[in-house]
Amino acid sequence: MLAQYSIILSWCCLAGGLTQKSPSDSAWRLKSGIPRHGDEQREPPHPLQHPRQVFTDNGWPCVFPFRFASKLHRTCIPHRMTNRKWCATTPNFDKDEQWGYCEWIQPLTHDYCESDPCWHGAACVNIPRHNSYQCICKDPFTGRHCEKEKCFERQHLKYYDFGKTWMRSLHGDIEKCICTEGGIHSEIVRSKACEINPCLHGGTCHEVEDSGESVCECSENYVGEFCEIDTAANCYENNGSSYRGAVAQTASGTDCLAWTSNFISPEFNIKDVEEPLRLGLGDHPYCRNTDNEQEPWCYTLTDDHISWDFCDIPQCPKEDPCTSHPCKNGGTCIRDPLLNSYHCRCHDEFTGVNCQEVKCFDSSHYRYFLIGERWVRIVGDEVENCVCTGSGPECDSVQYEECRVNQCLHDGQCRAVQDAEEIICQCRAGFAGKYCDIDKNATCYEGNGMSYKGPEDESALGIECLPWNEDFLHDQLNISSLEGALQLGLGDHSYCRNPDGDEKPWCYIMLDNHVSWEHCNIPKCGTMSFWSKRIPPIARFTVSIFPQQSPSCGKQAQKGPKPRIVGGSSALPGSHPWLAAIYIGRNFCTGSLIFSCWVVSAAHCFIDSPLTSSIRVVLGQHHFNKTSKNTQVFEIEKYILHSKYNVFDETIHDIALLKLKKENKRCATKTRFVQTLCLPSVTDSFPDCTKCQIAGWGHTHENATTYPCTLQEATVRLIPQELCSSNFLYGTEVTPNMICAGEMMKSVDACQGDSGGPLVCYKGDTAYLYGIVSWGEGCAKMNKPGVYTRVTKYINWIYRKIKHRPKYNQKG
Repeated sequence: MLAQYSIILSWCCLAGGLTQKSPSDSAWRLKSGIPRHGDEQREPPHPLQHPRQVFTDNGWPCVFPFRFASKLHRTCIPHRMTNRKWCATTPNFDKDEQWGYCEWIQPLTHDYCESDPCWHGAACVNIPRHNSYQCICKDPFTGRHCEKEKCFERQHLKYYDFGKTWMRSLHGDIEKCICTEGGIHSEIVRSKACEINPCLHGGTCHEVEDSGESVCECSENYVGEFCEIDTAANCYENNGSSYRGAVAQTASGTDCLAWTSNFISPEFNIKDVEEPLRLGLGDHPYCRNTDNEQEPWCYTLTDDHISWDFCDIPQCPKEDPCTSHPCKNGGTCIRDPLLNSYHCRCHDEFTGVNCQEVKCFDSSHYRYFLIGERWVRIVGDEVENCVCTGSGPECDSVQYEECRVNQCLHDGQCRAVQDAEEIICQCRAGFAGKYCDIDKNATCYEGNGMSYKGPEDESALGIECLPWNEDFLHDQLNISSLEGALQLGLGDHSYCRNPDGDEKPWCYIMLDNHVSWEHCNIPKCGTMSFWSKRIPPIARFTVSIFPQQSPSCGKQAQKGPKPRIVGGSSALPGSHPWLAAIYIGRNFCTGSLIFSCWVVSAAHCFIDSPLTSSIRVVLGQHHFNKTSKNTQVFEIEKYILHSKYNVFDETIHDIALLKLKKENKRCATKTRFVQTLCLPSVTDSFPDCTKCQIAGWGHTHENATTYPCTLQEATVRLIPQELCSSNFLYGTEVTPNMICAGEMMKSVDACQGDSGGPLVCYKGDTAYLYGIVSWGEGCAKMNKPGVYTRVTKYINWIYRKIKHRPKYNQKG
């Protein structure tokens, strides 16, 4: 359907006065054009129905609906100061500020619309002053009662009213057309080639000789006065800025407003746009992406509010960059659907963008070195300084002396390189490594594997382990000395170890571009390994790890859910990449990044109406109140509390939205440490007792006065609603808009400072925001679990607000 709301422009003609009709006019006598389907097939009423025409006290007609404070109003509304009712005298008060107090409205002595004289869903408006009525037609119709169809020009995808003229190209001829009651009447006119061609997409321009008017003859699939609309476009590429199709409906099923609509000013005015045709804009409602959003969008009317929404257009399928097999030497190609690119996972002995470079293997260290990397080794009685080159190691002898303190393990002999603070060990047979810390002959582990020092460097799924000396793992490992690291078997290698007393050796891995961990493929001594052979590289990264259709939101990396926030454990950096630290003056709350520019949190965090200038949002934070190269810091443009939130009952509708202020024309940038969290659908639910996650920097016990240094995480279970709202727990204080979660018999809960943080539940490997930390009795009290705002009850509200572009900085 073409621009359901383009009839708004027709309604606006009321501002210029209505055509007077004779009192003797009879509605039934004038109903000359009976609809083709008969009276019983009438469409639903006009969406902008208003019962009567109203005038201001100085005689100007009110225009209904009119826009005020980004909302459409269909009746006179009370003035905030005088309480007298008023109306706008133009369609857009926000832009024009033309208004007047409404006259005293006398009751209708006769309802001229009672007989329902208007056809095709048109609005009927009583005009008591003229003893008559007016029909406001939907776009395809015209006439006294909207009983007649306008002329639809397929080349322009546009309706023309009776008497309107236009030019078109048809079968090689240039025609002048006029809309008549009998349809389109046309005649051929003389033309010549244009000196300047304004036609887009390969269109040919013809100039009418008599009038000098330009007419475009469009190439295949293109229409519009300037060939600006691509009727064959059924998907968009990249972010859709080049999309020129004819979809005019949002993903939620709402019809788009025309880009020329009076109601979308001051957010947007097509007259202020340079070269609107180049952006695909015009007198039409088709979806476009004019401002580098993530996909095409359009303005809409949602609950009488001027809003916007992304459109119901699929993204064009992208060619798989891995089909050309760019990875060499057996490397595995990993497609990145976000960037339409790839990266190569190389075997340990190869490196480079496409695994095209050969590393250097040193048997004394029992590891590979990158090209350009340097190391020291012992060969015979010589100590050599080596560098890895494209043709192999290049080594030179260096002076050395005996070490004052022998740091070598397993009876290794220590040498110290002169003029450099570096040592090297000469290991006895069977051992290798810089400190002789690797047992080359170890093929199994004893007990829980804490003593295992073997050379296995792959997880059980066949994914290569990360080196233990990676910078981003340092804080997680919490190793304070070299001696402590060596005793745990850690160093500048990637071999499986068990430094934390887990059930068996494990290692850190990269999984779906995030840091994760996994147990290793090592048998327990005296048993056979379940994995009898290594998984071939091509099988390491299959659909289960890199799903083609998996959403890009809700992806995390962590070292497993160990429920040790209260009763929690330190989280791995980047394991909750959607978490937002919200500093509000001297107060602190948490939130979740749900879109690039939007964070959702708890309304009670803003109960004191803080100034936006006092609020700072930090994404990617791991250490409390500390920024790093992984953090992104933002001021906020505004915050929005739920309209039904009440400071006197601050647990009800406890939800708020924060809009980040853009830096360099963009908000949050996706990285391994900053990602968006998926929103569930309205109908989503997770079964009772489902394990979900909470995380934050809140107090670790009820009477704490400081926040923990690092991010804490814990696992909690969803508690049945009937139980939580029973007298045994919270009773009627828990409403259907809330969720309870916790461990009834354990001390695991959110606490002060965690407010606004996410309760995250999973579908497969995708995380969803199911709850928002709201309230509870104390922290981790027996039989007093945490209570969370149930996000599924507010999905429509969230989408309505984040797609609303208000002129005013309001909180409601």
